[in-house]
Amino acid sequence: TTLTELTFAGGTACVPEGAYLSDVVKAKFPGASYNDCPDPAACIERLKSGVCQLYADDELALKYRALNDRSLEVTREQFNTQYIV
Repeated sequence: TTLTELTFAGGTACVPEGAYLSDVVKAKFPGASYNDCPDPAACIERLKSGVCQLYADDELALKYRALNDRSLEVTREQFNTQYIV
């Protein structure tokens, strides 16, 4: 599932509260519903419990979490350019 699909299906995405990416996601997908989490761990727990259907965060952070938790899948939907130095 991507954020585009989630928006059309009326689902909810978890986003880390106050994070830059949270603002980017909400601006690019204003029709989606969002659940603001106090931290990434809370977002993962809410995702696993079904409170939200997607968790949007920094790509590198998501890849790292998916390496350590095989139940997670990174969709690789790209909606923001990331520069890595």
